[in-house]
Amino acid sequence: FSCLVCGSRGGQVTLPALWLLGCRVPAVVINGGCARQQASWAWPSGVPVVLLTGGRDYFNEHRDALGYDGDERYLAELWAAIEPRCRPTAAILYVPAAGHGFSEELLRRLLPPLVLWAASGLSPQRRPDFQGRERGQ
Repeated sequence: FSCLVCGSRGGQVTLPALWLLGCRVPAVVINGGCARQQASWAWPSGVPVVLLTGGRDYFNEHRDALGYDGDERYLAELWAAIEPRCRPTAAILYVPAAGHGFSEELLRRLLPPLVLWAASGLSPQRRPDFQGRERGQ
């Protein structure tokens, strides 16, 4: 495999379990479940991980805060949950209007370039240009 794609419980439980078993395959994680204090300790350094997360996701405790402040607080929490040693190979694509379940249309548009980017080691040449808030490389 050149890249794993997981979401929700897969990002919270399955991906950290794979990391503990020694898996070092790049990953795209929908909902950012692995960027939580409960899972971040298992995150291996040097493994490219792209988080695709929405502002209306129930993981976002600030989703009911109006405007930019709630968005920035959630992004800051996600980024803070990623240990500093792992940040050079981590990126976040934030879609403010998306909830926990992304639409098929949005996933068809976002996943292929995100998978290629993660599989490339977050190469600047492969970085997708989306309209959204991106953090990382």
